[in-house]
Amino acid sequence: MNSLKARLLLPLLLFSTLLAACGSGTVTLTVINNSSADWCQLYLAPSSDSAWGADWLNGGSLNAGESRDLSDLEPGQYDIQLVPCDEGSYQIYERVGMDLSTDYELTIFDE
Repeated sequence: MNSLKARLLLPLLLFSTLLAACGSGTVTLTVINNSSADWCQLYLAPSSDSAWGADWLNGGSLNAGESRDLSDLEPGQYDIQLVPCDEGSYQIYERVGMDLSTDYELTIFDE
């Protein structure tokens, strides 16, 4: 009986392992705000796009000390732009050509 269970469980375990290895085919970008600025707009777009698209904060903010996960992204090259809530005191932050072939953490610091 034990050998029968083992023969039945082995294919199930192999299948489960293959599913876990394949993943969902998407990646997550975690933006960590270690700056003293609060950011009110966050734009992320594939580097091949000519427009930023929608604000990922959707009217919210990424305050000093907070982080935000941007998930379900297709792997590839991305550009990011963050617009500070206080545009008079802080500059817009931009980074181009981020390689998001795997999950990635981007930490924002004061200059």
